[in-house]
Amino acid sequence: SFTNTKRDTTLWWANGRFEVRGRHGKSVLTISGVMLSDLGRFDCEAQSRIGGHQKSMFLDIEYIPKFLTNHTIYYSWEGNPVNISCNVMSNPPATMLWRRERFTISEGTPHMQIYGQEGKSVLEVTPMSDRDFGRYNCTARNNIGVRYQEFILAQADVPSNPYSVRLSAVSQRLATVTFMKPDSHGGVPISYYLVQYKELGSIDWRDVKSHSVQSESATFSSYPSAKNKA
Repeated sequence: SFTNTKRDTTLWWANGRFEVRGRHGKSVLTISGVMLSDLGRFDCEAQSRIGGHQKSMFLDIEYIPKFLTNHTIYYSWEGNPVNISCNVMSNPPATMLWRRERFTISEGTPHMQIYGQEGKSVLEVTPMSDRDFGRYNCTARNNIGVRYQEFILAQADVPSNPYSVRLSAVSQRLATVTFMKPDSHGGVPISYYLVQYKELGSIDWRDVKSHSVQSESATFSSYPSAKNKA
């Protein structure tokens, strides 16, 4: 805001990226290097000894789509649906579409569904063969520009074997086995560890599930294995 007492007075004010110049009843605000944080309302106020008047204006900033998604690798297996989410911030709102190789995915694409709302598009894929695994592309476009983000749908596998297996404690009714977690979980978080054991003189094996993914305690006669949902 500024006060103009003479029509030929030149007023000048600057603060970093903002500069105000005024003369002959006119004031101009110049913003250098406009940033998204500059978006919002600006008030211009004119004052004199008689009184004042204020006018508000809104600065709207348009910008190219920006992806908000950090999760770009998904795991699944044949017959198991997985949702791949593409999140975008843009102004004006972006049009979003999915591509697989050079083909655009539509509502009629087999084993795939698309769900969307402003700023978000979810591709549901139910892989039925090895061909459904691979790279998927999310495209976001508005009148400022276009951006692409690639997602990978990888085939999950069973976990690798636990290692450094050893007996850490043995009593009359309980044995404790300690082991290190597998180097690979197969793409799906490990649900539990399984210890198989059988009692002396028995031919039947019994299973004991762990309460955590670090160790297991049970009477046993074999090595533990790791289980996931794949």
